[in-house]
Amino acid sequence: MKDANFLATDGVRLHYVTGGAGVPLVLLTGYSGNTKDFAASYDALSEQHTVICMDYRGHGESDVPASGWHIERLAKDLYELLSYLGVDSFYLLGHSMGNTVAWCFMELFGQERIRGYVLYEESPCLLANPAWTEAEQNRYLGKFRIPDVWSFPSLPPDGGEIDPRREAYLSNLVREHLTRDWRDAVESIRIPTLILMGEGSHFGAPELWDYLHDSIPGSRLEVIPAAQGGTHMFHREDPERFRKLVLDYFYEVQRDGK
Repeated sequence: MKDANFLATDGVRLHYVTGGAGVPLVLLTGYSGNTKDFAASYDALSEQHTVICMDYRGHGESDVPASGWHIERLAKDLYELLSYLGVDSFYLLGHSMGNTVAWCFMELFGQERIRGYVLYEESPCLLANPAWTEAEQNRYLGKFRIPDVWSFPSLPPDGGEIDPRREAYLSNLVREHLTRDWRDAVESIRIPTLILMGEGSHFGAPELWDYLHDSIPGSRLEVIPAAQGGTHMFHREDPERFRKLVLDYFYEVQRDGK
């Protein structure tokens, strides 16, 4: 994989990696993640696809600006990167918060260019409405529960030094992430979609899986048992099986011309 950088329209330098050949596959990492998250799968994925993975602003090796700490700006950064690279048709995989970036991208720029999508480990809501019943909370949040958005950790990078300025900005981003309701965006998805969830994850609730599956027409649901590494970080627990599921699904989408 090759490291590179480009400038977003607001002057922020964003780092990304790319490599391989074939129909582009865009990987969107979760909150506080970076391009190293999928390192164990890059070689295999790039045998069939041109893999593209971006460090969000303030993440990984990208700049830490004073502005743009919003899901919409991350989606616009992705749009600008794809325009910069001349990518007009691609497969998409989002992990955790990467899915909210994907949903926002679909709302802002449409779904027409996305040939297939893997919705990997995310729920449409992360903060419960006080009026919801326990069943409704399981349906929209899975097992995820937080007492309040102010207590959620800002999650510094693995092995990295804590930058107080960066941590303050990340705290703003995660609070926005936690309080958004994306049910309407999920229910509007009309592209081939694989829903990949871990039984041992904080999203490990059948009510949530069924909601996602029922909301996206023609979608496929794959639940990884907890005993087989089915956690929120399944791509690290069992990278070989993870990339096989992803590659097999996109191969089927391409073969069937969906």
